[in-house]
Amino acid sequence: MDAVFDLQNKSALEAQAYVNSHLHAGKGISCPCCSQYAKVYSRKLNSNMGRFLISLIRCSNSSTDGGWVHYSRCKFRGRDYNYLDVSYFALAEQRTNEDTDKRRSGFWRPTQRGIDFVGGNISVPRHAYVYNGRLLGFSDEQVDIITCLGIYFSYEELMNE
Repeated sequence: MDAVFDLQNKSALEAQAYVNSHLHAGKGISCPCCSQYAKVYSRKLNSNMGRFLISLIRCSNSSTDGGWVHYSRCKFRGRDYNYLDVSYFALAEQRTNEDTDKRRSGFWRPTQRGIDFVGGNISVPRHAYVYNGRLLGFSDEQVDIITCLGIYFSYEELMNE
């Protein structure tokens, strides 16, 4: 059972340090100040991401818009392809959204790193560690495109890491 943090006579900095010390424990923690659940997630580069990236490269090669392709033209099964973005694995990039009625533009193109990965020229980290939507770092373990295509996403595995 996790230790209980007593807010009485504690500062916000002490509470923050307490939360930070428990983020990597695997299960996460509820913030003693606001009760928000806090956890570092290990996002695995998986087959859906690889499939999306391969499809994106193929569509991008025939694009007349500077390589930009709307995601709906690509093959994918889940929305985790967003982790391919330059904010995480840097294998693809999203076009800046200029439509204030939409959250994102929906247009993507591969980066040179993504092209090199699909071409079998480089390996990339197998996991990105993400906290509160921000990249904290990567695993030392590397993966190539062939191995990536054999890795299937598991929600249960993600939640139990």
